[in-house]
Amino acid sequence: MKKSYIIIISLLLLIVLGLAIYLNLNQPEVSPPVLQETPVPTATIEPTQNPTPTPTPTPVPEIKISIISCGDIMYHGPQLRSALNEETGEYNFMENFKYIKDIVSKADYAVANLETTLAGSDNGYKYSGHPAFNSPDAVLDSIKDAGFDMLLLSNNHIYDTRRVGMERTLMKTMEYGFDTLGLKGEGVQSYYVKDINGVKIGFLNYGYESADYRKDDGKYINGIFAKNEDARLIDTFNYSMKDEFYNEVEERVAQLKLDGADLIILYIHWGNEYQLKENSHQREIARKMCELGVDVIFGSHPHVIQPSEIITDENTGKRTICFYSLGNFISNQNRVTLTDPSVPLSEYTENGVLVWLDITKLPSGETFVSKIELVPTWVHRFFKEGRTRYEVVPLPMAYEKPESFGLEQSTFGSDHSKVSYERTVAALSEAVEAYNEWIGSSSPVAA
Repeated sequence: MKKSYIIIISLLLLIVLGLAIYLNLNQPEVSPPVLQETPVPTATIEPTQNPTPTPTPTPVPEIKISIISCGDIMYHGPQLRSALNEETGEYNFMENFKYIKDIVSKADYAVANLETTLAGSDNGYKYSGHPAFNSPDAVLDSIKDAGFDMLLLSNNHIYDTRRVGMERTLMKTMEYGFDTLGLKGEGVQSYYVKDINGVKIGFLNYGYESADYRKDDGKYINGIFAKNEDARLIDTFNYSMKDEFYNEVEERVAQLKLDGADLIILYIHWGNEYQLKENSHQREIARKMCELGVDVIFGSHPHVIQPSEIITDENTGKRTICFYSLGNFISNQNRVTLTDPSVPLSEYTENGVLVWLDITKLPSGETFVSKIELVPTWVHRFFKEGRTRYEVVPLPMAYEKPESFGLEQSTFGSDHSKVSYERTVAALSEAVEAYNEWIGSSSPVAA
């Protein structure tokens, strides 16, 4: 029995073993797992490119401008009467500058000293020419037609018609399109930087006070007391208080340079009337202005031509061009009307000058007066068709071609204008020629 049990167990084991072998042999083949890797993109090799070149900056061009300046424009009583049409009550001054307008208008910028007020005739004042000046608005028509751009308002006659005249003068000149200098107003500066075709010029204008002292509540202008509320509107200086003046100019020059001024010009009403030489005050002030950074000085008030000078600062070497007085551009002052013994040289009041400045600004920013030219002028005052005429003529052109400038309309026009030219050239040419020679040999332009 036991033997049979063993046989049965053995058979079962054989069957199980065979079945296992069979199943193993018929099992489908399993491939080993394949690991999927994230493909790494192949870097694209770009063709070599030339680097983008740095743009070459556009060269800054050299800039040249011209500024022309003249002396006193005044209107005395005889001039007003000459310009009046009694039938219409209108004034016409257009003939005054017809012979010089082509010269003035060629400049990029033209400056004149307006030595009168425009108070009108309905503000308690009549039109008058001396001692208190009040002119018709029509004077501006001829000045504008001549080509002037800026009018200087700080002079000893700006307060002749008090506050009303001062304010109306400022208003009218601006209405006509003039730039003004030396007088403040609502929203109007008395000094500033003017951009003239890319060159920035800093402009200043001062007039002298007529007393050597001030009061706490005001100051004197042409002997007229101006209270502080009026006086503060006018840029003035006092000969006895120069330090105060210098301090203000120093501050203003600094401000003008901060505002971008490339060159600074001062117009100043100073000196003694009818004196052919500058006085000690003028010389002292001019030297201080050079020290403070002013490049050009134009003077007015003496009513005659005074010398020009090239001033050099001993410490810095800076040079300043100074014209102590440009004389009268137009007035009724002449050898016939000024018979007072205190004016022994009255014929010199007929003489004036247009000073032409060429100004160059280099790409570096350096800016300087590159040339000075003089156009002497003479007031041809003659009688024709029942009235006196006033015509400003350029010299020497006028006496060289008298018929082209109306000089044949008087018996003295050619002779007197020639003498006028010689006197003006004698007073101004030496310094001008010296400056032109110096700048021509030492400036970067000539280098």
